[in-house]
Formats: sequence, C-alpha cells, structure tokens
Amino acid sequence: MAELHYITSGLKAVVTHLVGQGIEQARMSCGGHGYSKASNMSELYGVAIGGATYEGENMVMLQQLARYLMKSAEAAKNGRALGKLVDYLLRPSEKHSTIDRQPDYGYTGHLKAFDKAAKLQ
Repeated sequence: MAELHYITSGLKAVVTHLVGQGIEQARMSCGGHGYSKASNMSELYGVAIGGATYEGENMVMLQQLARYLMKSAEAAKNGRALGKLVDYLLRPSEKHSTIDRQPDYGYTGHLKAFDKAAKLQ
C-alpha cells in the first residue's frame, strides 16, 4: 500500500502541473479573449491550480516519490527485493531501444520504452 502512495503522489504532482500549463497555454492561444470573463479560462485555471495544493503541495509530493525511487534504486544496487511497481530495475533491459526500429504501440512497447528511459536516468 505504501508503494501505491508514493507512485500516486508523484502522479498527482505531475498531472496537476501539466493541466495548469495546458489551461494557461489554451488561454494564451485565445489571445485577448482568453482573459475575458466570458471565456471562463480564469475560473478553470483557478480550479486546476488549486489541485496543486489540495492533499499536499506538489513539491512535497514529488519529494516523497523521489525518496522512494532513490531507496528502491539503492535496494536494487544491493540486490535486495523490490516492490512490484519498481521491480523492473532488477531486470536486464535491451542494450538499445527498439522503439525506432520495431515500433510497438501496445502496452508492452510502452513499458519497454519507459524501462529504457528510466534506466538511462
């Protein structure tokens, strides 16, 4: 259950940040009309940005996830067991990503791409 908390904490922080950015970009794309009360963009933005603070401020949420990931990486390095959400750190991955040579747009293709990207960090 703790593992799920850490992952959803990070997800909440990233999603609320991206939603706020998306609304702001849409507002700017509307030109002066985006600032108009009739566009309702300011109301949308206010509600979305509030999500960055509800149930925990985004920086704190990201720090919780980062701490969990660092502990998991250390455990993987020392050969200790990992939770199911991060056990991919123990599995060997392909030397080079195949996403550009053999695109797989299904679930497993995405997992392989995320696996490769995570291990490059």
